[in-house]
Amino acid sequence: MFLPSLVFSFLLASQQAPAPLPVGTQIIPAGTWNLATGNQGSSRSPGPDTVYSCDGLWSWYSTHQSSSANSYQWAVTDEFRLADRISQNWEQLNGFSLNYCTDSIDPTGAGAQLQVSFYQDYTPCTSPGVPDCTYILSGLPLSMNGNATCWSISVDLSGMECMPGLSTPFPTEDLNGASRSAGITLEFLLPAGAIGSIGPMIGGTNGYGNLDQFWVNDPSGASTGCRSWNGNPYSSFGFALQAPHAGARNYFGTLPLLQPMPLLELLPRQAVQAGSPATWDILHGGSGYFWMAASLQFGQQLILGAGALEGIGLIAPPLLSPPIPMPGASVTLPVPLAFSGKIVFLQAVETSTPSFAIPAITGISQGLLLQL
Repeated sequence: MFLPSLVFSFLLASQQAPAPLPVGTQIIPAGTWNLATGNQGSSRSPGPDTVYSCDGLWSWYSTHQSSSANSYQWAVTDEFRLADRISQNWEQLNGFSLNYCTDSIDPTGAGAQLQVSFYQDYTPCTSPGVPDCTYILSGLPLSMNGNATCWSISVDLSGMECMPGLSTPFPTEDLNGASRSAGITLEFLLPAGAIGSIGPMIGGTNGYGNLDQFWVNDPSGASTGCRSWNGNPYSSFGFALQAPHAGARNYFGTLPLLQPMPLLELLPRQAVQAGSPATWDILHGGSGYFWMAASLQFGQQLILGAGALEGIGLIAPPLLSPPIPMPGASVTLPVPLAFSGKIVFLQAVETSTPSFAIPAITGISQGLLLQL
């Protein structure tokens, strides 16, 4: 991706102004971080829905000479809104992506660190409170030659969603009739010995509920406060948020496992609605036989499968039906209209035999909550 020609004017000398990017500056894909494993690279798929997006492709912002130290040098906080997609007004964030730029050369090869925090309720352009979800990314690439270099990164939150599991979900803008804003904070840390600047790309005008301003917390005090450049560039971060289909949430067990069986991924192919057919797929399975079960009750119990493999059953009896075969790791079923307004809990397993039996289970999925 290349950036268009930029027009920029510096405003107040007391403010650290965004740096315009030269024409032709390229945003380099830096890959996907999987926070559940701590590794770069992910086999899972955040989303599939994007519930917030702001391009932020015009300039980049940093406090001057963000030199490295043993604590975060500065932080920036921006607001956003999540549109209501279901009447219960919630989402579960399972991934995000963002763009940043830096002119700092990496002296150690360790890369930069970024702490990302989310807030369910945030008053725009004020110092944020206690975050609801916080994530730390390590090994972010820096400049290759001391010139401004821009990167895009994606983050897979599978297993570490915001909000996690069956806890109170992340509210959308009109929960309890409130036109709420949420917030995101980015805190960058350069590696030891690095001198230079690093910060988010800004300038997009298409972020839902985003205003032409953001908050800066600079420990030196020089740049702390609400910052805006009156649309030149527009003061908004370039980032996107991913979530499951509307009304769906993933949840996981908490029981300790000595020999955990492989974790499958059960996904609805579309937003599931009562009174309409729906299709579910299983990812990351083996060559066995697949099954799906559903209940109106959540439960947690240890499952002892094939070869002493252990898994966690995440639905409680009574089941809505016996386990349903999923030939080819997929199944399409009618969803009864009578389930409208109900919460349904689903889970899938893989067996080594064509007949369902708990001792033959070789893989098990996360729990899948559906608000119908």
